[in-house]
Amino acid sequence: MNPIKPTVGRIVLVVLMIAGGMEIAPAIVNCVYSDNEIGVTAHPFNRNPMPIERLGYGDPREIMEAGTWHWMDYQLGQAAKTQEAQVSKPVLNPFDYNDKPTPEMIAKMGEVREAAKAFADVILTIPNGRERSLAMTNLEQTAMWANKSIAHGTQGQAPRS
Repeated sequence: MNPIKPTVGRIVLVVLMIAGGMEIAPAIVNCVYSDNEIGVTAHPFNRNPMPIERLGYGDPREIMEAGTWHWMDYQLGQAAKTQEAQVSKPVLNPFDYNDKPTPEMIAKMGEVREAAKAFADVILTIPNGRERSLAMTNLEQTAMWANKSIAHGTQGQAPRS
């Protein structure tokens, strides 16, 4: 069973038969036919990229066979962590927040604001232009998201440090 839904652009491993031997190579997913069948461009070591029209998913618990594709170990680990998190933690409504911030939250928001002001002072010393404007916009966004994270806290508890 394939634990991850393949999507175009993802990196997978493919098992190829090259020069009489098996080689495991990275590949970029070009086409998804089903959860278990994909088309890729393989990038074997010291060879030109190889488009491969259709490959079947190889079960990681079995011996790798030529003509199959596999997820990398870290991808399987991340998928397991994600699935565990989805099962064990309810999804918070992004529009919920603590109506009355605690004194600790207010202090932490002040720290974020002061750090953003200090960094803004540095940004304002660089030449004016599109890039500086983007830097300021992104700094504003960073401070806003940090403060939203503090406001969400852990639903009534002090924020994590």
